[in-house]
Amino acid sequence: MLLGYVYKLRPKQVQVVKMDNWLDMLRANYNWSLADRIDTYQQRFNRGEYCDLKTKSVASPLTCCVSNYGASGEPWRDNGKRRSAGEIQITALPELKKVRPWYKDIDSTVLQQNIKRLDKAFENFF
Repeated sequence: MLLGYVYKLRPKQVQVVKMDNWLDMLRANYNWSLADRIDTYQQRFNRGEYCDLKTKSVASPLTCCVSNYGASGEPWRDNGKRRSAGEIQITALPELKKVRPWYKDIDSTVLQQNIKRLDKAFENFF
């Protein structure tokens, strides 16, 4: 026999406002991360293997900031291996909290899971 419990949340008005603010910030973070990936993907798709179409210079980490994986940021780990787009965006979250202090109200794991959800959506799309 399966036994389950159902709880109904009845937050106070102050809690409702706080949860709405969190949802708005998470939505903005998700949409910004999505736009970053779409822009980077379009740059990669439009330029192909070249960083500059006029000179036909081959894209490399020294000559071009466009990542193969679809996220702007530092694409290399300390050990010299490439990061995935999700890892690039997750490592940028501490900088986000410095630039936008109101994101400090949200736990870091929630922001990381938000990026991982986007990563899963991209994985399922391709």
